[in-house]
Amino acid sequence: MQSGEELNQVFQQLWNTVFQPVSRKDAQCCAVHGATESDRAALMDGLTQRFREIPSPGAFLFRTTMKGAASIQAYWLSLYREMARQMTEDALLGAGAVPEAVPGLRKKLDWVLTPDATAASARKLRLMFDNWFIRLQEANVRVVLVIDDFDLARDLCTDGIFFMELFTLSKKGNSSSFHSVVLVSRGRIQDIEHSMSGGSSLSDAYPAIQV
Repeated sequence: MQSGEELNQVFQQLWNTVFQPVSRKDAQCCAVHGATESDRAALMDGLTQRFREIPSPGAFLFRTTMKGAASIQAYWLSLYREMARQMTEDALLGAGAVPEAVPGLRKKLDWVLTPDATAASARKLRLMFDNWFIRLQEANVRVVLVIDDFDLARDLCTDGIFFMELFTLSKKGNSSSFHSVVLVSRGRIQDIEHSMSGGSSLSDAYPAIQV
């Protein structure tokens, strides 16, 4: 367990590099781990609340959890549905999205709220949202994604695809990415992730921060 001063330093580090970086090109991904759940929760609760009070221009925050997800597909579908609720046409335009890109983004987001999305196979869902985060970036929309209870990903993910998808959101996976992802877990990422093709490592792409 860290002292209050040490937790405040981590809070400020995450705020400046993940939640509200000086510029989008400086946005980072990271992995927060620690044995004390209350410390992890208090840290992320505080950052989430501050973001609500001082939102980052053009960015949307999604606080998610692996807990309760029956599969990786169910996790992604839940996230896309929350995006559909938050990223209304007015919200996208108000955040500075490229106007011409908004109808295409909304078409996909409207689809996830239909019964067809619930019944879709994992392959169809992946195809529907292929390069989704790249499309958001091209539309000038930044995502800050927090994934709590990331320890559960090891059992939910039967291959390395989920970890590869997260890898592509990092600077190592895409040097021009301005999205930010925070993986929050009890254990270290290298003890959670499965191997990925090409020798890539999620733990190399998501610097560890212990709390």
